[in-house]
Amino acid sequence: MRITESQLRAVIREEILREQKITESYRIPPQGTLDAVIDAIKDLFRPSDEKRLSRAGDDRVLRDLTNELGTFHRTPEYKVAWENYKTLQRQHRSMDTNPSIEKSLARLKERMYQGYDTAEASLSQENRDIWGPGLDFSRRCMDKLWRAFENRKITAGGLLGMLDPAGIVESKRIRTEAR
Repeated sequence: MRITESQLRAVIREEILREQKITESYRIPPQGTLDAVIDAIKDLFRPSDEKRLSRAGDDRVLRDLTNELGTFHRTPEYKVAWENYKTLQRQHRSMDTNPSIEKSLARLKERMYQGYDTAEASLSQENRDIWGPGLDFSRRCMDKLWRAFENRKITAGGLLGMLDPAGIVESKRIRTEAR
């Protein structure tokens, strides 16, 4: 087998890097391997995230928040905003600058953030490492949505459509009018 010097160096470099990755993945600290073995065993028997959440009751709080946000189109605030929107649409009036739609959307926004605040206050702080990133991401998405509406990048109809992506409220309205 013929191999050049550069190929041999590449093979050796690859093997050294592979061994280095293996030692880094086990995180063997300089103080000793016994501590690393103990940490590995603790990792094996540490309760899972689901168990930690269920012990503290956080799983129920997160499930309730998810259900509330998923069925937001059924809340009275959403229905008032939707009715105001459809009334203004039928009258061919501007919907985004109208005080009645702005007021109902402000109540809708307040209810949504109140749900976030209530959930965050009820969740246990020792499990923040589990639920924190997801809740923060969800809140940032809602902030971005409302900021886009306030900056007139999306319309009131677009905002209401994003909060009811399945179009359930509108389809009920169409079915009622068809009868």
